Formats: sequence, C-alpha cells, structure tokens
Amino acid sequence: YEYHQGPKAKRMSIKICSNDNGGVSRWSEIQTVRGVFKNFKSLPKNCPGFMLDSQVTVAHGLPWSIWVYPCGYDGDESGNIGVYLHCPSDRGVAEGIATHLKYRIRTEIKSLSRTASIDTCIDGTASGHHRFLPRDDAMIESMLVKGALVVHADIQIPAAATPPAWVPKSECTSLRKGMLRLLKGASEMGDVKFVVDGQDFFAHRHILRVRSAALYELVDAVGGDSRPSAIPISNVGKDEFTVLLRYVYANETPKWSTNESDGPCPRAVLEIADKFGCTGLKLVAEAELADNHIAAETAADLILLADCKHCALLKESAVLYFADNVDAVMSSDGWKRLSESSAILTEMIQVGFGGGKPLHDNIADGGYRRMYVSTLWAELEKRGLDLDGSKEILANRLEQSDAEVNHIFGVAGGDDEEDDAGDEE
Repeated sequence: YEYHQGPKAKRMSIKICSNDNGGVSRWSEIQTVRGVFKNFKSLPKNCPGFMLDSQVTVAHGLPWSIWVYPCGYDGDESGNIGVYLHCPSDRGVAEGIATHLKYRIRTEIKSLSRTASIDTCIDGTASGHHRFLPRDDAMIESMLVKGALVVHADIQIPAAATPPAWVPKSECTSLRKGMLRLLKGASEMGDVKFVVDGQDFFAHRHILRVRSAALYELVDAVGGDSRPSAIPISNVGKDEFTVLLRYVYANETPKWSTNESDGPCPRAVLEIADKFGCTGLKLVAEAELADNHIAAETAADLILLADCKHCALLKESAVLYFADNVDAVMSSDGWKRLSESSAILTEMIQVGFGGGKPLHDNIADGGYRRMYVSTLWAELEKRGLDLDGSKEILANRLEQSDAEVNHIFGVAGGDDEEDDAGDEE
C-alpha cells in the first residue's frame, strides 16, 4: 500500500486498479458511478456479511451499483470494509466485460491514496476488494461527508478497435443556443419588458406562456397584444432574474461560484425559481445548497428556508447535519430564529436527542415517509410525477399513485373472479 498526503487537497482517493491491460489496446472514456451510504456510523458493527447496495446507475450502456460490506465480507474480514462494483446485466456477465476501475472515497480530510489489485470476484457479477479500508479508519468523522460514506467508481471498458463514427452535435445543444440567441435579440423583437432593480429585461410573451405561467400572468394582466409598458418586479436581483430567463428559454442552469459575490446566489435563485414556478431550476439551486452550503452557522437558517419553500432534500440534509453537530448549530444566530417556530423546534429537539427513526432506501423498511428524498425523487421521476414539494407531499404523491394502481388492478381482479364464477355456473 502507498499513502500520499498533500497539503491542500480536500479529497482522499483510494484506488483499486488492474495490474495489466488484459490484452486490451484501447479503453473507453471514464464514466463514474457513485454510491452514497448515509448514517454510516449507525450501521451494524458486528454483522459480517451484511451488505449495502447503492442505487443502480447506467454507465457505458450497462447498469452498475456499488456493494459495500461495512462489517466485512465474512468473519475473517470483520475489521475491514469491502467494496465491490456490481453489474447485474446478463450482457455484462455473459461477455465477461473487462473493466479498469478506480474507486474514490470523498472525504473532508487531506489527500490520501492507496493502490491495490482487484483480486476478488463475487457470484461472477461483482469485482472489488475484501480489504478496501479498515473499518476503524472509516469511522473517523473526517472520512465521512455529512455522516455518509461516499464511494465513486470510475469505470472504463474496452473500446472498439476503430474510433467511433463522427456524429453531429446533439440537436438539443443547437436548440439551446438558438433559444439563447432569441432571448438576446428580445430587446428588438420581443414584446415584453420587465424592470428589475433598475435594469430592463426583454422577452417574448408566447415563450413565457409555455415555459413560465407565473411570468405570463404578469404580462397577461397588462392586457393587449402590443408591446406593454414596463412590468416592474420587486425584491429580485438582476443576476438571479438573468438566471431565471435563461432557464425559461433554454433550460440553462447556472455555474455556481465559490464566491457568491462573483455569481448568482443559490439561495436567491431558489427563491425566485419558487416564486415563478420553475421547478427544475429550484431543484438545481436546492441541490447546490444541500451539497455545498450547509455549515454550523447556516444549518438552522437553511432548515427554516427549506421548510418554508417545501425543499425536501435541503431540509433532510440540513437536519442530518444538525443531528451530527447539535452543539455547534444551537450556538449559531440562526438557531435563535429557528426557535421562534415551535413546530420546527420540536422536530429538531427530537432529532437532537435521537428520537428520529433511521432513513432507508427500501419501502419495505418503513414506507415512503422514512425513505431518503433522493430515493423518493428517483421513484417519482420513474412514474412521471412532480418532484417539487416537502417530503410529506412527495410521500403522499407516491402513496396516491400506489392506491390508484391497486384500485385499477383490484377492480380488474374482481371482474375476473365474477367471470370465473359465471363459467362455473
């Protein structure tokens, strides 16, 4: 094993790579699969063979998931964490697709790397290492991200012997650029003018009618088909309104800056997206806040924001952070503001004293209301349902969908039984 520590790095990289090319002359580009194993410290400590499976992600046209054995693959490895890449596809097993793998664990500590060969295969469908990481090392707080073990697997598979045929760029890319050009030319050809913080913004009413009902209502209230007078919009920043229009026209999401003074503020973008009903942009800003903006001094305020704007992921992430950093969060100025809400304060006290039940990724373990928000979103998206709303709203949406399906099949089953009875008569 080789360990390397860098003075400025913020990630640890644990690599598992094959020792040779296996006769492969050219490899594909790298595609990454990620597994997030939340509340890692609370998992069973003395259960060798206990396995966690990440969500399935498609890479190189094949489904992949990451298996983690937090207590070791078997009794002999109880002091180590096993990590494996699993390919449940019949094609992947039948063709014996070789892979180049590099596993990375995202952490909050200095850079650390380890290299070892893949020497283990499980059931013919998973490759990895029994001794990926000593369990005691993984229990260090700095090895986890908001209490979760985050594992990335960078995957390469054998590429074709000849380079792939050239194909034109996606029509979606061309369409997006065309829509942004249309927005840019709205000052001359547009029929709508908004005034935000003293600056004029031009748009097209028919685009707004299709893409943003809330903005179109402001225009429609003015009336008439001719170019209306300026429509003022208050309590909105120029940068955030620019982001909103670019999303409305081209589904463009902002590039966040590490310094908020150099770019749009994710909190302000979330609020304007919520105000004007742009759910996709709201979810992007919510994910940015949940991933990169939760700290001891911000967690309480973000819990309040998430509760007010029905941001399920942000609230879940901030509450989990609070559970791991109770004293620090309660010492912040934001906690005083949170304390003014008796309902949220009661919820936080229950979390702080361990009253909350653990979250899970399986409906059989306690229903939709105890599932992670990311899992709920995946299920909602699969069913073509709306992703916006609090966790309670999301769970209700799935429960209602289940009830409708059960009703349909229940009625069908009843009819079949009646038909069978008729046949017997």
